[in-house]
Amino acid sequence: MPYVERKNGAIVGVYGVAQPEYAEEWLEPDHADVVAYLNPPPAVPSEISDRQFFQQMAIEGRITQDEALDAVGSGVIPAAMDALVEQLPESQRFAARMLIRGATTFRRTHPVTELIGQLYGMTGDQIDATWRSASEL
Repeated sequence: MPYVERKNGAIVGVYGVAQPEYAEEWLEPDHADVVAYLNPPPAVPSEISDRQFFQQMAIEGRITQDEALDAVGSGVIPAAMDALVEQLPESQRFAARMLIRGATTFRRTHPVTELIGQLYGMTGDQIDATWRSASEL
């Protein structure tokens, strides 16, 4: 029988017995909040290979399979991705293209990763999910 401790609405602790003044709310063991707390998503990998990155982008339908193969093989930036890079300020385009075209690994915390995600309309959580999925390929 889990008693939960919350902070700003989120569960921050689960206990087998009530904890007076901070964990008095009881929830069913299969309550979605309890399950989510006890089974957090795996850590986001700090980096993925270029192959994993482009393969996952193709799986998600953000680029075609042929574009993914070309990106990994000869470094050709997928057309849809290059069109997004064109939306960046001129001063950022070259660096973005160099990273996309020449990187052998993609770091999750790199500013261009965030820019690419934003240009695709992805939230931080969605980028994290992409990184997790890609790391398993």
